[in-house]
Amino acid sequence: MRKHRIQKKVPINNPPLDNAANNTKTFTGILSAGTRLDHFLVELTGGEYSRSFLQKKIEEGFVFSGNMPLLKSSFKPKEDTPIQLTIEPETAYTLSGNDQSVPILYQDEYLAIIHKPAGMTVHPGTGTGDDTLVHSLLSQMESLSEGSSPERPGIVHRLDRDTAGLMVIAKTSQAHDALSALFMQRSIQKIYHAVVWGEIQQEGELNGFIFRHPKHRTRMKFIREDRLKETKEEVPEEAKSASLSFTPLHHNRALTLLRIELHTGRTHQIRASFAAWGHPVSGDPLYGSDERIARLYHFGKKHWAAIKEYGLMLHASSLSFVHPFTGKPLFFSLPLPDVFEHVAAEN
Repeated sequence: MRKHRIQKKVPINNPPLDNAANNTKTFTGILSAGTRLDHFLVELTGGEYSRSFLQKKIEEGFVFSGNMPLLKSSFKPKEDTPIQLTIEPETAYTLSGNDQSVPILYQDEYLAIIHKPAGMTVHPGTGTGDDTLVHSLLSQMESLSEGSSPERPGIVHRLDRDTAGLMVIAKTSQAHDALSALFMQRSIQKIYHAVVWGEIQQEGELNGFIFRHPKHRTRMKFIREDRLKETKEEVPEEAKSASLSFTPLHHNRALTLLRIELHTGRTHQIRASFAAWGHPVSGDPLYGSDERIARLYHFGKKHWAAIKEYGLMLHASSLSFVHPFTGKPLFFSLPLPDVFEHVAAEN
């Protein structure tokens, strides 16, 4: 079984000042007026660190101008400003590959497209074992980007543990930055299919704000923008904008199969948005009580058994984007599980 030892590299260009006592690296330079801080740090460190890694260092308070910490990656000074970045040595983080492989639909020297199965957590964290997607990738790929932290090599975006579907994986730090930029620019089209409770007959959009639920910390809370005046709910500062559009494909009085296009990629966005609208994703114990809803609709035992067996009925169906290095248009899709159309078929 191949071992993958992840340890932050020391840049060879623009050599930092060494603190021999603890191997801390200090980079200094002049941030030109109008230049983004995170872009400048990539250049300052010789391109050896991914932009997402440097953004994390900014947020953690390792970048200063004089005695003032600079905590925003998007900071642009009005005049030339001296900058100091400190990178402290990190304990080597060792991950081992496992014997569980995931389907790889495509890969080249820069990136890969994989099919994550339902029930697989994307990266290691509290309470996880050695059965995450990252562990599987380590056993299948020769190279992965550093990622935003040592336990997330190759990971540019995520899917919830119980969501199956397509993901793009970065194999180099340069690819990681390029793919992250495409996501930020909304240049990667992400299509999902979901079966939600209730009958939806018209296409539409759900636009609003999403943030960590103040009482239920494992959930996100979504507030619809078009109902703010009516509900008079306060949107906290940490809330992020969230937008998606949907088209109903099949529906009956109890369930609707939707094609969903995400315009933003927020944690639990689809699940929280449709639950807030009163149409939770079926098979989702976190945002909806399936048994109570099934009784409400007098839902048939046969279809109810199919939902319980499948679980969360949310599927990351397709990804399309222009390859950031070759310029080639890429499109990948997965067939829809039969149960999705079966339970939402017209009566």
